Amino acid sequence: MVGKMQYDQAGLIFLVNSPGLKGEKYDAWIKTGLEIIDKNSTAKVMAVATPSGSFSDWNLVPLPETRCITIEAQREEGGPGMFIYVVEGKTKTLMRLVTWPFQKHFDKLLGVGAFVSRHNWARGDTPFTGEPNSARFEGFAIDWSDWNGTTSAYNV
Repeated sequence: MVGKMQYDQAGLIFLVNSPGLKGEKYDAWIKTGLEIIDKNSTAKVMAVATPSGSFSDWNLVPLPETRCITIEAQREEGGPGMFIYVVEGKTKTLMRLVTWPFQKHFDKLLGVGAFVSRHNWARGDTPFTGEPNSARFEGFAIDWSDWNGTTSAYNV
């Protein structure tokens, strides 16, 4: 991520019960990736979860020494949760369990994508005209099983 301003972010986003791009309305969302957390450009690995009709909660873990991260999100087998891992080489470390995304009323549709965002602008900047935040994504892959046990994969 090239971000330099506080709250610049880049990572994966999960849109729970998303009606699709044309509807632009989501019941709930989860995002995970990198975030600049202070004015000193300190980057952390973050996860933010916002259940339907509720408030967001945020957690942070240190950025690996490589300053390059691999994030893996996995559905809790037979349960309502989503595990979010930071992967370093062969080591997979749990950073977050989101307990609600696959509850009975949250099982209609899950949108998955990459995002880059900037929440604040430098004093005097006109929004969308200053230096943009940007990120490079590699090895984006989605593997899933449906309720009938068939599996599919999507790799970029």
